[in-house]
Amino acid sequence: MAVPSFDEVAYKTVDYDPNPVAPKSATHVDFQDDTGRTALSFAAQAGDVEAIGKLFDRQADVELADTDGQTPLLWAAAFRNMPDSVELLLQNGADIEAIADSFKTPLYVTSAKGYLGVVQRLLEKGTDTEASDPILHQPPLSVAAEHGHEDVVRLLLAHGANVEAKDFHGHTARDEALDQWHTEIAKLLETNQG
Repeated sequence: MAVPSFDEVAYKTVDYDPNPVAPKSATHVDFQDDTGRTALSFAAQAGDVEAIGKLFDRQADVELADTDGQTPLLWAAAFRNMPDSVELLLQNGADIEAIADSFKTPLYVTSAKGYLGVVQRLLEKGTDTEASDPILHQPPLSVAAEHGHEDVVRLLLAHGANVEAKDFHGHTARDEALDQWHTEIAKLLETNQG
């Protein structure tokens, strides 16, 4: 029988105490594997609200990042369109503007993926619609347009995203949409200019 990997079972074992004689504390709940991942980051990636809640009951560190700087909120944003898990992470102190080594915020990542529910939750919580990566300076509106996520583009526009914002190459969201043949999105952006 093969032994399951850490990421398959870790977040489900939140009630396990490797040293039952020692007083229970938050130390083992924040155990990090060789990549710095914690049970909370795996639960967040899976969108498992129940496990996330149990980990917070055990005082899991919501900001404990892995070796790539990915926090549990960034893992949740990158892999699931599950607004409830994002909400729970934010309620427990997750930094809504967290940036990993990839220089991308949760809003940027979810806009690129087209995760409308999570984008909406982040916007409701006041995330910065203009937070772009510091290298390409591409804002969430541009990356949503580039990937053809019209519903996300509409939502970002409704929350005041700057349609005129330019990236490092001088491209606007409309330019990105046209480059990828997303003509309907380009028309939408054009009608929202100036």
